[in-house]
Amino acid sequence: MSATFSRTLWEQINTALHKPFLQLTDRAYSYRALARGIRPWCAVFDRHALAAGDRLVIVCEDDMLAATVFLAALLDGKVPVMLNPESPIDRLRAVCRVTEPALLVVADPDKRSQMQIGGFSTLADMPRLPDARRRVLDRFRGAGRHSGPQRDPGLTAGDDALAYLLFTSGTTGEPSGVEITHGALQAHLATLTRLFDYGADSCIANPTPLSHTDGLTQGLLLSASNGARLLRPGRFALDHLEPWLDQFSRHGATHFITNPTILALIEQFARHDDYFSFDGFRAVISSASVLRSELWSAFEKRFNCPLYNLYGMTETVANATYAGRHPQMGKPGTIGVPIDCQARIVDPADGVTPTQGPGELQLRGAHICRGYWRDPERNRASFVEGGWFRTGDLVCRDAGGNLEFIGRLKSMINSGGLSIAPQEIDEALLRHPAVIEAVTVGVPHAEFEEIAVSAVVLDRDLTPEQLLAHARQWLEPLKVPKQIVPVDHIPRGEAGKPDLVRLRTELQGAAGERGVREGQAQGNRVSMREVVELAARVFNLDPASLSAQTSPATLAAWDSFNHLTLVLEAEQAFGLIIPTAAIAGIGSLGELHETVCRS
Repeated sequence: MSATFSRTLWEQINTALHKPFLQLTDRAYSYRALARGIRPWCAVFDRHALAAGDRLVIVCEDDMLAATVFLAALLDGKVPVMLNPESPIDRLRAVCRVTEPALLVVADPDKRSQMQIGGFSTLADMPRLPDARRRVLDRFRGAGRHSGPQRDPGLTAGDDALAYLLFTSGTTGEPSGVEITHGALQAHLATLTRLFDYGADSCIANPTPLSHTDGLTQGLLLSASNGARLLRPGRFALDHLEPWLDQFSRHGATHFITNPTILALIEQFARHDDYFSFDGFRAVISSASVLRSELWSAFEKRFNCPLYNLYGMTETVANATYAGRHPQMGKPGTIGVPIDCQARIVDPADGVTPTQGPGELQLRGAHICRGYWRDPERNRASFVEGGWFRTGDLVCRDAGGNLEFIGRLKSMINSGGLSIAPQEIDEALLRHPAVIEAVTVGVPHAEFEEIAVSAVVLDRDLTPEQLLAHARQWLEPLKVPKQIVPVDHIPRGEAGKPDLVRLRTELQGAAGERGVREGQAQGNRVSMREVVELAARVFNLDPASLSAQTSPATLAAWDSFNHLTLVLEAEQAFGLIIPTAAIAGIGSLGELHETVCRS
């Protein structure tokens, strides 16, 4: 058989035996320690009678142990499933039910006892890793060597074989696993290596959990396939920001891979400007979300380092389009252009008719996932004729051919029949200097299906009314959020992305409580002048041109969409809920005033 990805990877690991492999905050491991850890795990697979293609679930806080087991499985033709050790036990059980693993590798004894499920073997005694602090003695006295059976990995899996499964959604119901093949993984790692000049001299700083595609692909696998060093600086925390950043220069990082949220917090709160100014540092790479052009410019200017934005998802192994100051990439401020794959924009209504946009982005290439684990219905919905993968993202092209991200099709807010991209609202709010973070979601509404509600994290006291006034400067009236809720923090998942389900639940409760409380206190104190001023903002007119007699018959701008917006704005501004039966009967600004005073 020609050189498989697993064979090439194993050769790279053994070529780099004398080099550092993993740098943690308190210890380091060599490639020699990695190779010595892989061999006894292959013997463990034999002892538990694992066959090619069998799954094993890995739940481990120790990055070195997790990396060793994962690589041993991948190299030996098994299918590792890496899970976040902080995942709720119900999610872990659900993934086990779906994957039917032959082996559970669970480092936490308490969690291991909770995950006992009939038919699965759970390891109680795991092969011991060589102690990193004794790695020098290993050469002379054999200290820390594994005892017992061990063997080299099989290295026989072909390009079409599964390399691993990553689960992107689902808690207790139906977890969704993405199938990444050896061929897709190899293709994507080759693209990343070429574009960013990774090699044996690289030190890749990546704090993203190994259970996430960016931590796994652009951390563990990218490092091991190049014989490079992986720097795991530990969990990001603002109260520990300076020593966290200082690790990059101390350990000679060449690349820093993170997400826009971390970059925004660094730009906002870091004390110094020279964290990336040392010799050998090459790039800051933003992945996992869209990078705002304002943050992009501010970060590059302040820290004087090249910044790149990579767009993709687990289904593309990690990335698909690239933007930054590189001859093959798209311009900063966009999600760039596809590299080593094809992209097209299609009408989201039918999923097949090409358009310049806005439309759904579809991708095709060697690095696209094989499909979803045991989910034929989702496979049929996600892949169309010709091998095109439906991303579910709404994009358009600018005059230079760069892709501009508009929003997730499924996250679009349908308010009174109008589709609103929440990212557009977020970008407008983030233009205010007091706003650190902003995330908008659609909250269910009895009359309008959904309304746009924004959560914001502020660095100073600011009222929602002030923020609404700011939003109106940048957004069309119909797109202004109907409520802005200051919060202490945005709930996020393991990779730093906002947890939209949890946020939507929190905002829905906050919106209801606020509306009832303030409506009872303020509803009957609204003046006609306030109603006219509110209508002037909605219709973008001079208040002097409006009066109590203004109606749809006398004002062309008062169409059905603006009627809904006017009502929602009144509810927001005056802190009340207008009864459904009264909405259609509002035929003038005077009647709106009367309705507000009665509500």
